[in-house]
Amino acid sequence: MEPQQLQDLLRQLHSELGTVKSVDDATRELLQSLQTDIEDVMDRSLSSQEQRYPKLSQRLQNTLVELESHHPTTASIIGQIAHILSQMGI
Repeated sequence: MEPQQLQDLLRQLHSELGTVKSVDDATRELLQSLQTDIEDVMDRSLSSQEQRYPKLSQRLQNTLVELESHHPTTASIIGQIAHILSQMGI
């Protein structure tokens, strides 16, 4: 797994979140919370990540389901991030 690839996807997600206008406040808050959690994961050791974020992958998958029909680009980016994190064991 390339750390740069994940960083690029996080930048894409951040940019995409800035363009998504038609989500409710709760969804926008969820997306921003996920982005913060993912960035935190990247700053921690693997053992710490496993302890602090055991359900991050599931949260990403749940968010994907909510976004797929109305925000396919955002959902695609989140899906790629979820895949990379799962390859990291998170």
